[in-house]
Amino acid sequence: MIDRKPTNSGFTLIEITVVLFLVALLASAVAVSSRGMLRGATLDETTAQIGSLDADARRSAQRLGYPVELHLDTGTRQMTLLDPNQSGSSPLGGYVLPAGYELRDAWRMVQGERVKGDEMVVRYSPDGTSTTWGLSLHAPSEEEPSQASVIVVLGMTGQLTEWESDEQAQDIFAAARRHDAD
Repeated sequence: MIDRKPTNSGFTLIEITVVLFLVALLASAVAVSSRGMLRGATLDETTAQIGSLDADARRSAQRLGYPVELHLDTGTRQMTLLDPNQSGSSPLGGYVLPAGYELRDAWRMVQGERVKGDEMVVRYSPDGTSTTWGLSLHAPSEEEPSQASVIVVLGMTGQLTEWESDEQAQDIFAAARRHDAD
């Protein structure tokens, strides 16, 4: 007969603590890196939604054969596409900015000058054109609280351009006005 001593084959408290620490460290690294990707996707998605709403406004005006209006409201962060001939009817479309996003400035070009307002109306002609319009969109960001995206939609083509600051957009518009004056 052989005498065997009982053995404990479990983990020690130190081993379990080290493993839990490593798992927590990996989880926090994944959370930090994915948060930046999700924020970028949301900004891209918001920009795409604004471009889509502009395209819908152009198509609606062409299809209906008369002007339609896009209402931009900085207070409620809403963009609403309306048929001015059908007062009181449901909107043709719309978009509300995601939570945390701010629509700080909305404007349109009138005779080469930028006109601002808290509530802005962009009219789309039956041929699908509008005045050039834009907005200053501020996205939530923990690293940089004032992260801004200036989105400009060209009235004739509907081309959407995005800049990081209002100053960049102003420089480009000033250069375009000088070029038109020459």
